[in-house]
Amino acid sequence: MVRAPIEAQPVGEEAKHWRVDMDGTLSFLLLPRLTHVLSTLPRGTDVTLHLNADYIDHAVSEAISDWKVAHEATGGSVAIIETSPANMISAHSSPPKRHFAPSSLRDVAWPSRRDKHPERASILHGVEEYHRNGTRALHHQVRALTDSPNPDTLFLTCADSRILPDVITASRPGDLYIIRNVGNLVPTDPAERSVDAALDFAINELDVSSVAVCGHSSCHALKVLLEPTSPRGPMGHWLQHAHESLAAFRVNHPARLSAVSNGFTEADQLAIVNVAVQVERLARNPILAPALASGAVRIVGMFFDLSTGRVHEVDRSGIVCLEEPAGAQ
Repeated sequence: MVRAPIEAQPVGEEAKHWRVDMDGTLSFLLLPRLTHVLSTLPRGTDVTLHLNADYIDHAVSEAISDWKVAHEATGGSVAIIETSPANMISAHSSPPKRHFAPSSLRDVAWPSRRDKHPERASILHGVEEYHRNGTRALHHQVRALTDSPNPDTLFLTCADSRILPDVITASRPGDLYIIRNVGNLVPTDPAERSVDAALDFAINELDVSSVAVCGHSSCHALKVLLEPTSPRGPMGHWLQHAHESLAAFRVNHPARLSAVSNGFTEADQLAIVNVAVQVERLARNPILAPALASGAVRIVGMFFDLSTGRVHEVDRSGIVCLEEPAGAQ
């Protein structure tokens, strides 16, 4: 199946400028549609092509290039804006291939935006950029989910801004039901039910098939636990839910020994132990018990290593595998 919406629309009342949006897989199968849309653009107009493609083959790249030359010969202009790693130049110079690089990996970081516009919140500049380049691509994916969210996995991870669940799992909108908290913790205190509430909804209403807990390297929250003085205030209160992980770390939990043997730092060893402990907690959680017993749900532990960009599976005994996956770059 080829998913590549192509839409052309005038910009402004005089229709002297046109915008063409092309999203998805741009292969030779799309040539009839591409040729038709480009032929509807008035001669002599200014056209901006927005390409947000995961794949562009030689035939499509050549067709666009030929049309650009012909349109400019009529007195018009053509600007091509490529917002994805699949681009026209690569289609000519090397065999085409599919790409996975969400905008979160490509765009200018917010701090640089903030430096240029100190009077305005960075997030608002991000919204503007999304409206310029991302609305159409996302809308095609989410409109079918408007009334029927159907996630496959509940994904519990840290609140750390460096963790991008959709990127590290190659997931699309609707795939993950995400919970985030400091330290990716599953509290067992009956007074703290926020995670339990999400588990209840995900299992009994959304019918997820997996529950994943994902820790990460350089976790500042867990580093605090290794410091001589205990944290105070709300942070200190919350991190009491991680004391079981710290105790397991100190008695050389199997996950720590696994982390040591694979060369992780002390702080990262604690983070890996913490994932293993949260996996154990989930396995004991009464909300999950019926689904686990019937085999309807499985629990997955994960650890994202920021230094390598790799994601490792973690079970109750530690890191499962460190082999390099086929095709890794």
